[in-house]
Amino acid sequence: MTYRFLADGNIAIHDDRWFVPPWGVNGGHPGARAKKLLERADGSTTVVGNKIEDGEVKEGDLLHFITWGGGGWGDPLERDPELVSLEIRQGLVTPGGARDYGVVADEDGVSDAGETEALRADMIASRGELPLFDYGPSIETLRETCVHETGLPAPQQPQWGPKKAAA
Repeated sequence: MTYRFLADGNIAIHDDRWFVPPWGVNGGHPGARAKKLLERADGSTTVVGNKIEDGEVKEGDLLHFITWGGGGWGDPLERDPELVSLEIRQGLVTPGGARDYGVVADEDGVSDAGETEALRADMIASRGELPLFDYGPSIETLRETCVHETGLPAPQQPQWGPKKAAA
């Protein structure tokens, strides 16, 4: 979603899941992390935090809300290849992304049934049992990839000092 500002002003953003992606359930995979980009009218671009107050915007600026979607529900290899092909034609999935569903298709969304069947067989043979919940990467991996995936540094773990004795 992209918002174009028609006047100067201030914005607040209160969005979630920029650091830890939404979980996958019943064999589904986790979603991707969110990202916000503010494209200024002069052409410069800035990464904006997912929780800000009083963010200054100018007339003509664009705010690109790159949302994460939800985590997947169910085994992606059971998704109907024709639905994946339709999503390619609608611009919702790329041919590369279709491979996550075990679907081999071209840029026009035309799938190859034989190659799809072979890819799905290979994927099923190489994976283990599907978990009830797929929480995604470890916190350590999320920290390591945070700047690359979101443009923002990872949040810092709170450091708690010693408790003060009650008077």
